[in-house]
Amino acid sequence: MSIHIGDVNQKEIEQLFFDQIKKGMQATSLMAYEKIKDKLGGKHLKVVEVLEQIPAGSNMEIAACLGWSINRVTPRVKELRDLRVIEHAGERTCLITGSRVNIWRIKKNE
Repeated sequence: MSIHIGDVNQKEIEQLFFDQIKKGMQATSLMAYEKIKDKLGGKHLKVVEVLEQIPAGSNMEIAACLGWSINRVTPRVKELRDLRVIEHAGERTCLITGSRVNIWRIKKNE
């Protein structure tokens, strides 16, 4: 599914996000998501949406997808990591900068 941020409002993004993640989630994961979803602002949801569309991405790649500066993405990634919504997926060469970087993905169910 391809979603364009400008085409949907905040509630639609949240519902699309919830619909996508609940497909493979266990009941405990759904309960955990319900507890944190109110902490996810629009910027967080946009970062998560990008990571739903690409397997994993660097901060700069996420920023490029959103048309944001790196300084706007990096704090959101950190907050999403702290909330255990996304996780470290390894290191590789960034497609934007050519530098070796950490990449992030949506946290896998355990």
